Amino acid sequence: MKIWQFIKSKLNKNQQVVVMVVIESNGSSPGRMGFKMAVSEDKELSGSVGGGAMEYSLVEMSKKLFNNFSHPFLIEKEHGSDDTKKSSGMLCSGSQKIAFYLLDDIYKKMVDEILNKGEGQLLFSENSIDFNTVSKLQGSKIESKIKWLYVEEVGFKEHLVIFGAGHVSLELSKLFIGLDFHISLYDNRNANLSTFKNNTYAHQRKIINYNDVAAHIPDKVYAVIMTFAHKDDSKILEQLLGKNLKYLGMMGSPEKVKTIFEELLKKEVPAKLLETVDAPIGLPINSHTPAEISISIAAKIISIKNR
Repeated sequence: MKIWQFIKSKLNKNQQVVVMVVIESNGSSPGRMGFKMAVSEDKELSGSVGGGAMEYSLVEMSKKLFNNFSHPFLIEKEHGSDDTKKSSGMLCSGSQKIAFYLLDDIYKKMVDEILNKGEGQLLFSENSIDFNTVSKLQGSKIESKIKWLYVEEVGFKEHLVIFGAGHVSLELSKLFIGLDFHISLYDNRNANLSTFKNNTYAHQRKIINYNDVAAHIPDKVYAVIMTFAHKDDSKILEQLLGKNLKYLGMMGSPEKVKTIFEELLKKEVPAKLLETVDAPIGLPINSHTPAEISISIAAKIISIKNR
């Protein structure tokens, strides 16, 4: 969603925006299908189509399109190719096809709908970009350089649920908003708690009773437990064990984790369920500060998401 917010800000300033969209990728191409990059008239950038020398050349080309853009077009870049016309200038293998669009005032309403509705279907064709024009196609269908269609679902594909509104939670929310995750934040303390009140990154913030957390967590989300008290951590963990989650992690020292696990084992919680919990949470990078701990957690979740 971040790139559409950038586009909206530029259109509201009556600037045109060139949008590049990777509609097909093969091999180890750094620009994967769905990658997007926007270049505004004031030469500011948002997003990426793969980086490196290729991206630099495409950005420079885009900056020259504002005065002579006639209609959407498609180009192909081959990585490691000797073909000077198609070569991306990068040594990796694979290829990618990139569609170019010029967005102006006509697209203001569409961009508002994308941001306000939060979900729907985006269609990129040789004619235009359309939102919520239903198509059965998923992915891309390229018939030629002058006829193509790429369809993608718009919305937050991933959902992070955080229990505990402390300092690490605040830093973690900052990271994941940039990763286009939908973020839900829950705590059982006062709503005036500074780290709860100041967490403007979470899409949903709520004070709840930790005795009934299952009602607040849907299936296939990433769940992180980092409450103020060890008893609350244990209470939440017990309720989430066995749920259909993409990830379940709990913050704490090895000693704290061991104590909680032993308590749950005494309650006859199966050891196999405890083995599914990432605890102590995150990658072992010897992190200490809230920012460092949040990076270790984000890295672990990203590794699972992209597995």
